[in-house]
Amino acid sequence: MLHREVAVSARILRSVLTAVAVVGCFAVSTAAMASPITYTLFAVTDVRLGNRHFHNAQVHLRFIGDTNDIQAFSVTAPDGNSAKGYEITKGEASLVIIIGKERVRAHFLPNQLLVSTDSLNGGDGFGSLIGPNRLEPAYPLALADGGDIVSDLVTPGSFHGHAWSCVGFPPSVNGGHCTDPAAFPLKTDHGDFFIYQPYNSFDVHGNFVSNFGGSANVGIFSIIAGAVE
Repeated sequence: MLHREVAVSARILRSVLTAVAVVGCFAVSTAAMASPITYTLFAVTDVRLGNRHFHNAQVHLRFIGDTNDIQAFSVTAPDGNSAKGYEITKGEASLVIIIGKERVRAHFLPNQLLVSTDSLNGGDGFGSLIGPNRLEPAYPLALADGGDIVSDLVTPGSFHGHAWSCVGFPPSVNGGHCTDPAAFPLKTDHGDFFIYQPYNSFDVHGNFVSNFGGSANVGIFSIIAGAVE
């Protein structure tokens, strides 16, 4: 995934176009035969679960779905920018937080998270149906400006990129910064979950150096055939 200052990722467009007219959009099934599939995303970052705050913790997100529920989408903005890719919104999402020898597990309540990839502009990961636009493409955790291209959500593989946990992504839409996630909790069976954006690269004006490379953190996104607990 090459660094693009002008290109807008599918998840970026899905967020920005919430407030504007969409010229065209379609959704079709990408799998003729269904089979379980697992998506994972790993990064070291700061999170809060319930009343506990974890600093520099290993965070593992997991989403188990079915290939029959993967949908293709294509969107075009009035200014001509377009994007297309794949998403899956139906599945079971969970997380593991590792700090030292301690492991904390939790399951997300239904209808909050989705997994998506932008095969046109680059970017992939876990988004959520929360936030000011009711769709956050890079929250709780998503990758942009990486070295690999995720062409679909079916083919197994591992991919890396700048790891974003950004309500209001891309940051240029919000004056160069992400929105405080405090007002947008993700619900789990162990309380509210929040994930933060503590590792960043800023310009002389205090803004992210770019919409894609501004995160100084790195994550790993994996697609695994089968249901992996």
